[in-house]
Amino acid sequence: MILIIGLAGYSLGKSATGGAKSSEANTSTNGAAPTPEASSSEPEQIASDVPSTDSQDPLGAGVSQQDLECGSGYIVVLSSYEASSPAETVRLAVSKFSGVADLHYLDPTQSCENLTAINDKHALPIVPYAGPFTDASSACRARMDYLDPSTYVLNVNAGYSNAIYCSCEMGVDQLPALNSVTDADPVGDNRFWVQGLQYMLWAAGYNPRKLVGGHFGPLTTQMVSQLQRDNGLLVTGEMNRETWDQLNALVCP
Repeated sequence: MILIIGLAGYSLGKSATGGAKSSEANTSTNGAAPTPEASSSEPEQIASDVPSTDSQDPLGAGVSQQDLECGSGYIVVLSSYEASSPAETVRLAVSKFSGVADLHYLDPTQSCENLTAINDKHALPIVPYAGPFTDASSACRARMDYLDPSTYVLNVNAGYSNAIYCSCEMGVDQLPALNSVTDADPVGDNRFWVQGLQYMLWAAGYNPRKLVGGHFGPLTTQMVSQLQRDNGLLVTGEMNRETWDQLNALVCP
């Protein structure tokens, strides 16, 4: 739904470190561009770092900078990690989400103070975003259209330091049944919801290693089973309506 969870920021988070990779590991990379070799002559300035003379787009990223005051509404953050420069971070988001309306970027230090330190999210010096939206449900529906679990939903308001779990903003009848059988190919909409579920299981205390890879494998099945067992539900290891109801009750504000 921002991040969103949902279901991110449903967040939409920090990169994991150490250990062998698993199908459910929270793995991410922060790939900085290689540094050019030194030259005896004055180095040529990289185009992406050249300030723009456009006051509405000082980074020259192709969309406008629109800083947001507290109370502006809800946004979908479109990047979880920095590129080689703030301008490149925005350009990559513009390229990746070329069909998204109302795409802008903001400077957190010139916007509502809550945007400078979102829990469990990487602090970006420049934030590409879609919106703002008037309510969390609208932001979550927009986020779902992108089918990208690296996005997340935020409330631009003082005192809000967590990404929004989008499943908290949807009726349980709108939430999908999830299990290891239907998750053979964790992409698109399915991965979006599974990753949001894994963040919520972490928040509820059932995912202590914070495995948020977006795949509903044996470990997620065990987490869901334990959630059901602890709350007197039929233990199936899959997310059904009753299990979503219980998890929302534990996690949603």
